[in-house]
Parts: sequence; structure tokens; C-alpha cells
Amino acid sequence: MRLVITLTILLHLAFAGSRVTLSLYALQLGATAMTVGLLISLLAALPLLFSVGWGRSIDRIGVRKPLLIGACSVLAAVMLAAAVPSLGMLFVASAVIGSGFMLVHICVNQMAGLLGEPHERPRNFSLLALAFSTSGFSRADALRLRH
Repeated sequence: MRLVITLTILLHLAFAGSRVTLSLYALQLGATAMTVGLLISLLAALPLLFSVGWGRSIDRIGVRKPLLIGACSVLAAVMLAAAVPSLGMLFVASAVIGSGFMLVHICVNQMAGLLGEPHERPRNFSLLALAFSTSGFSRADALRLRH
């Protein structure tokens, strides 16, 4: 479970940080407020459309491969957005980051339910919730240190 928690913290930091970073990067490239709104909406819109189907697929095939695909997608999209400075690439990165993180989110929730004995599930889900909280706190703390 420790690996799942660590992975969750790191990937959630990348996902949450990308919201601010993509917005600021788009504004730097001359995007309008409407364009930035559309860009950020892609972080949630595509995952919304695919999440139920992905959840069913994960139930059938297991979590290992989808978790790896989701984590690699988030990391690749973050690096690609930094490497290719264009508004079009930011739209692609936004869609891939959001979709990849949703895949990770579904997988880690499935893993929290599957790891250990049934009486350990409340502990596993509590640790997972703490991982998301730790990520949010770490991001807020890092932003506070910069100012």
C-alpha cells in the first residue's frame, strides 16, 4: 500500500499543479480567457466521458496495466507540454493529463479495496484519502514558500 500512496501523492501533485501551470503557460502564449477556460475544462471533460467504461475494463483486466498507462500518460504529457511551447500542444497535454490521472484514480481506488483483508479496507481508503490531502497540502505549502 505504501507504493500506491506514494504514487498517488506524486501523480496528484502533477495533475493539480498542471491546472495552474497550463493556465499560466497558455496566458503567456497569448491565449484569451475563453481559450484558457476550454483548456482547463479538458482536464475533466474527457475523463468524465470515459471513466465508467474504464472502470468496467479495469474490473475485467486488473489494475496493473491501466495504472502504468495512466501514470506514464500523465508524466509524458507534462514533459511534452514543457518541451513543445504551443497552444495546440497544451490542449493535447490537458486532455492526456486529465485522462491519465482519471485512469490512475480509478486504479488506486480499486487497489485500496483489493489490498489486504476486508477488515483492512477502511484503513486503506483512509490512507488513500490522506494521500490526496498530503498532495494538496504539499502543493499549497510550495506555493506559499514561493511568495
